[in-house]
Amino acid sequence: MELDAPKEWWEDEQIFRPISEWTLQKNEWLDLDQAPETCPPYVPQIYDEIAVRGDQLNSDETDEEFDWFDAEQMTNDTFFCFVNKNRRTIETGEQVFYCYGNRTNKFLLLNYGFSFPGNKYDSFEFPLRLDVPVDDLFAPEIVDLEWKSRLMQPVRLKKDQICEVVVSFLRSACKKSFFITNKSAQLKPGKRILLTRPVNLFYERYVFSYYLQIVSYVSDQLALVSTLEQDEELLKRGEPGSTEPAISFELRMAVVYRLEKKKILRSQINLVKKVLEVLKNAEAVLLNPQESEPSRAY
Repeated sequence: MELDAPKEWWEDEQIFRPISEWTLQKNEWLDLDQAPETCPPYVPQIYDEIAVRGDQLNSDETDEEFDWFDAEQMTNDTFFCFVNKNRRTIETGEQVFYCYGNRTNKFLLLNYGFSFPGNKYDSFEFPLRLDVPVDDLFAPEIVDLEWKSRLMQPVRLKKDQICEVVVSFLRSACKKSFFITNKSAQLKPGKRILLTRPVNLFYERYVFSYYLQIVSYVSDQLALVSTLEQDEELLKRGEPGSTEPAISFELRMAVVYRLEKKKILRSQINLVKKVLEVLKNAEAVLLNPQESEPSRAY
């Protein structure tokens, strides 16, 4: 079946603007010269919600009584008061725990001098260039690990979820190359491509193939210094059964930080491969519905 799509899908140069001119705006294009009053009406509601929450936080219901604090008794020998979550007295010699907040390993390492494995708030951030040509995308040209490009879109990857910013970026960047090379493919016509919602099964598979190329390329670049397995072996030095001397605390924290980034990328690669497998199976069902129907023989 020929692709019976509107001309502007793959020929109109207006929709193949530089990537730097797009932004996520509720499934719609937003021009750089668009007037502020044309922004979607839901934006002011966000500020209303913030204002309401701020009033709630400053209300009497959230204020805490500190009648136990005796200013005359505690002023001279007290430099600060630490109130624990359980509101109980901490005994002398008891370990005191402190929550640093929902921080990434990068933030913890730069501000507190440590990082730790398994940090569920950790992420790996790098930029995607906005000044690359869209005719023929090449993953190494899109990624800017040295943060040198003046036009870029930072993306943040986590272990357990697909990055929506990467997907939206690629949905915008891949349109021209996809629809030019797939004019005669068996594609589902009649729908336009949106940044924040999938509308074309074949295009989604094309987008996620580039997603896989990007995370694989970044993973390969980090592996040029050391592999994930090499970092794990380095952290085992000094442990029981190891003949190697233990590494310094500073080096250990740096290796943990580096290792966690590689684990995030490996998890991303596995996630994207699963998505591509699902899309491939769905594509097979769409192209060959009769072969995919379950047998009715009893």
